[in-house]
Amino acid sequence: MAAMSIQQRTALSSVAIAAMLAAIKLIVGLLSHSLGMIAEAIHSGTDFVAALLTFFAVGVAVRPPDREHPFGHGKAEHLSALGEGAVLVVASIAIAVEAVMRLASGGHGVEAQWYVIAVAGVAIVLDAGRFLSSSRVAKAESSAALEANALHFALDMVGSSAVLIGLLLVRSGHQGADAVAALLVAGLVLFSAGRMMRRNVQVLMDRVPGSGAQETAREAIESVGAAVSLRRLRMREAGGRHFADVVVAVPAQTDLEAAHSVASAIEHAVEQALPGSDVVVHVEPDGRPQRAAILGIGQMPLTTVMSPHTVAQTGDRLAAALKRRGIELFARIDHGAGARQAGMDLRDEELLVFGDPRAGTPLMQEDPAIGYELPLRVLIWDAQGQTMVAHRPMASLAGEYEVGEQAAILERMNGLLDQLVAEAVAAS
Repeated sequence: MAAMSIQQRTALSSVAIAAMLAAIKLIVGLLSHSLGMIAEAIHSGTDFVAALLTFFAVGVAVRPPDREHPFGHGKAEHLSALGEGAVLVVASIAIAVEAVMRLASGGHGVEAQWYVIAVAGVAIVLDAGRFLSSSRVAKAESSAALEANALHFALDMVGSSAVLIGLLLVRSGHQGADAVAALLVAGLVLFSAGRMMRRNVQVLMDRVPGSGAQETAREAIESVGAAVSLRRLRMREAGGRHFADVVVAVPAQTDLEAAHSVASAIEHAVEQALPGSDVVVHVEPDGRPQRAAILGIGQMPLTTVMSPHTVAQTGDRLAAALKRRGIELFARIDHGAGARQAGMDLRDEELLVFGDPRAGTPLMQEDPAIGYELPLRVLIWDAQGQTMVAHRPMASLAGEYEVGEQAAILERMNGLLDQLVAEAVAAS
């Protein structure tokens, strides 16, 4: 048998205490003819039903998603809380009607014996303990059902206190005080039930989560650092877990791998800001000019990816990756600095030129014209706030030059370029 979660253990302890309190209060209330105590017994009885519902609800809610419930079972808690509210409404109306009838008829003979007062005092202490326990776990686990239980227990304390005061007044000769205490308990129960039902209906209707969750998610998306445009953010909550549906736009020249990296970065950022959240990201092109138009190099095919770092940082990381492999960096050309020295305005842009003659020479021995493509080059530039990294896919040159059996070198060069760029743009 699987071990119970902390929510289930807390709920189960509430079931046991609620059953015991309901039985004791009912017996004492009947013996003393105290409507206030009977009202509290009914209230505790509803708490017993509510706690029982909560116990089974959290047992369902903690189940992992399955084929029939791909979003999980979190809403079971909210359905349970809604059922608890309905039970409380019926109980409070019944108590209120009886209290009004007693006040209208002049009251019943209430026997406020010492043991009745003692039971009220013990109930207050137990309710305080249950309230603190459920509140602590509800906050830690973001459990709607346990939060509803905690509210019940807080109102139980108030109700038990009112009954205790009413009984003390009865001992002083004010027989109607017991019915007034019962009426107060009914009002408290009705208020708590209405508030709880309203909150859980909002969750079941997929209302935007409160507590600034949507703004937190928005800030997390903006912190990714990529040139993404947030087009839509839809959020809902169930069982203390947030679900986010995100649509972003990226530069149209972004390739599939880079777009996937952006989506993964957004998912991670939102999950870090809202632990336990479920995030789905859809990426769209934003309609900016295509790669060839941005680079001004005609229709030359390029492999382009995004970098979460600045142009200079990405260049430094690429230079470090070259050094680790013993590959010589022939030149690092800062186009942006050159433009500024000429009194012209240009966003940051760098070209790194590097290679190994032992790899390039056999290619040029087959076809000297391929020397136009060598050494290898990687261009890094700022595209409207987003760092982009591009290189020529070397494997495509096999069809443009007569390299014969040395074409395999181009394949290796292509793989090396992909590895170098991946290290340069890695988030860590």
